[in-house]
Parts: sequence; structure tokens; C-alpha cells
Amino acid sequence: MCTKALLLALLAALPLRAGAAELPRDRDNMLPSDVVRLQLEALQANDDEDTGIARVWEYTSPRNRAANGPYARFVQMIHAGFGDMLQSRDFRLGEGQSDAEGVQIPVRLTCAWGNAHGYIFLLSREHPGDVDGLWRTEGVIEIDLGDTPPDPTPPAEGGWI
Repeated sequence: MCTKALLLALLAALPLRAGAAELPRDRDNMLPSDVVRLQLEALQANDDEDTGIARVWEYTSPRNRAANGPYARFVQMIHAGFGDMLQSRDFRLGEGQSDAEGVQIPVRLTCAWGNAHGYIFLLSREHPGDVDGLWRTEGVIEIDLGDTPPDPTPPAEGGWI
């Protein structure tokens, strides 16, 4: 059920396990929406070895890694609390909102069994020298979409894209 309000701190940047995809070569020019899209695509393609979750782990912030590690716990959190993101049918990113803390990007996701779920991805940019100056996910908050039917058509203007 998707009425829960969860805060998931997506952890990151330990080396990827063998067999996981490498990071994009043009990481320096990635936008916050690129990071969210990359993570959601990785979760769509997650396999029995959790290589998609390992990819998500790579793009999460050091603060969240410190607060919510180790990696094995993170994998359990995804499977137990955010399993609807695994092998999802599709997702749509909304327009990001910026503030002094970073960027918030709304996401509407249709899970494998057809139910619509809403999330807010929270991202911040690491300072050069701290890690690598890249956008990283600080956390994900599940939001209630109300009585939204599966696979809704997005609003014509200003809504989900």
C-alpha cells in the first residue's frame, strides 16, 4: 500500500560490486533530474544480484551513507520499504524546486502491478573536494497521491513530465 509516508535516505558511493554498470563518463554535467532518472532506471532493471540497487547506492550522498549504512542494510530497506520501485512499469519526473538546501524533484511511478506511487527525491550538490562536486540523493519521501488510478494521464500543463 502506498499511503505510508517514508523517508528513505538513499546511501551512496561505495564502489559498485562486480558486474554493476560503470558511472556515466559525463558525470560533471549531470543535472539533478539526470541523477533521479538514472537511479529509477537502475531500479527498473534490478536483478537477483541487486545490481540496480548498487547503482542507486553510488549516487547517494555521503551524509546518508554515514547515517544509514552499511550497504546490506540499504538493500534491505529498498526491498522492504520501496519494493514498488523495483521493476516499475514507468515513471515521470515533475519540475524540480530549488532552495538553499538543494533540489526537490517529484516523481510519479507506476509499479509493476499497475499502482501509482508518488515520491519526492531530495538532492544536494557535493562541494568539490568533499567528494566530486556531483548531484547526489539525500533522501526520498513517499507522498500520498490520494485515490489516483493506475497509469493516470499527466496534466497538460505544469504537472508531471
